[in-house]
Amino acid sequence: MILDVPSLMTYTAASLAVMSVLLLIVWSTTTAATWLLWCSLSLFMGVCGTVILGHPSLLPVPWSDHAGATFVVLAYGFSWQSVRAFYGRSAATVLIIIAAGAWLLFSGVIVGSGHLGVLSVGIRATLIAGFNALACYELWRSRTETLPSWTILFGLFLAAAILSVARTVLVADLPAPIGAQPATSGAAAGYITAGLIQALGITVFMISLMSERAAVDGRRLATYDALTGVFNRRSWDEQAEHFVRSSRDTGCPLTLLMFDLDHFKQVNDRFGHQVGDRVIQTAARLAEQTLRSQDRVFRIGGEEFVCLLPDTSISQGFSAAERLRTAFERKSPDVLGASARATLSIGLVSTEEQDWHVPILFANADKAFDEAKRAGRNRSVRSTASWAVQQEMPVL
Repeated sequence: MILDVPSLMTYTAASLAVMSVLLLIVWSTTTAATWLLWCSLSLFMGVCGTVILGHPSLLPVPWSDHAGATFVVLAYGFSWQSVRAFYGRSAATVLIIIAAGAWLLFSGVIVGSGHLGVLSVGIRATLIAGFNALACYELWRSRTETLPSWTILFGLFLAAAILSVARTVLVADLPAPIGAQPATSGAAAGYITAGLIQALGITVFMISLMSERAAVDGRRLATYDALTGVFNRRSWDEQAEHFVRSSRDTGCPLTLLMFDLDHFKQVNDRFGHQVGDRVIQTAARLAEQTLRSQDRVFRIGGEEFVCLLPDTSISQGFSAAERLRTAFERKSPDVLGASARATLSIGLVSTEEQDWHVPILFANADKAFDEAKRAGRNRSVRSTASWAVQQEMPVL
C-alpha cells in the first residue's frame, strides 16, 4: 500500500487550522488567557509548515523545504511560549524568531541548496528538542500545582524532547523529513502523525489544565479569605462543629479565641485602606505563625478573626493569645511607621469551663472580647462562668 503523503499532509493542515481557529475564537472571548493566542499561533505555524512541505511547488524549489521547516520550528517555539504565557511569564518571541531565522539563514544561504543536509537537519532537530525541553522546564517550575493534566502535559513535552534528541544523534541515518537521507513515505507519515498527536495532545491537556486550575481556584475562594489567605466565614461554619465534636469525643479541651484590631477605623482614616489591608494581613499572618499547625484561623468579618485551638486548655489558650497580642503590637510599626502602632483585643473561652456547643462558645468568647474592649483594649480576657451565656442546646 502506497501512502498518499500530500493528502495526509493536507488533512493534517486542515485539522491544525480548525484547532487554531477554535482557540483564536476562545481567546477573543477571554483575552486575559493569552496562552490561547500563543497556542493558536503555534498551530497556525504548523499549518503553514505542513502546507509548504506537502506542496513544495508553492515556493521556488530551493526554498520550499527551508521555509516549511522554518514554520515547523516556529510552531514548536510558540508552543513553548504558550506554556510560558499560561504561567504568566514574559514573552520570548524575539528569541524564538531569532532561532528560527538563524536556522533559515544557515540552511538556505550558507548551505545554499534546496537539499537539507545532515548538519542543517541536525540543527533543526536540536532547536525543536530545545523548545520542547524549555516547555518541560516551564512546567517543572510550577510542579507544586499537582494537577492531573500537568503530569500528562509534562510527559508529552518530555517525550517530544527525547525523540528530537534521538533524531539529532541519528540524523545521518534517518530518512527525510526525520533525518537527512532521501525521503520515504513511511517516514513522512510518521513525522506528520507524531506532530499532529503532539499538537492535539498539548492543546487538549492545556485546556484541561486550565479547567483544573479554575476548579482549584473556585474551591480556594470558597474556603479561604482572598485578602489574608486564612479560612473564611464559610469555612468557619463548616469546620467549627467538627472541631467541637472531635474534642468532645476525645475528651480533650478546645479553646476558642476571638480577636479584632483596636480602633481599626482610625487606622483606615489616618493611613488609608491599603495600609489597613496590610495591617489585617499582618494580624492573620502572625496568628498563623504564633499558633500551631493543627490550630485554625478564620476571618469572619472585616477585622474580626476567630481561632480554634484543639487539645488546648484555657491557660494554654491564654498564653497563646498573649503571644499573638504582643507579637502584633511589636510588628505593627513595620506597617504603620515607627511613630504609630496597632493593637489587638482578644476574648477566649474553653470547653473546660463552657458548654460543648458552637453557638454558646462563640457567644461567650464574644462576651470576653467585649470585656477586653471595655477594660481598655490591647489585652486578652478569658470567659468566666459568672457572666457566661447559658442556653439549652440539643445534643450533637
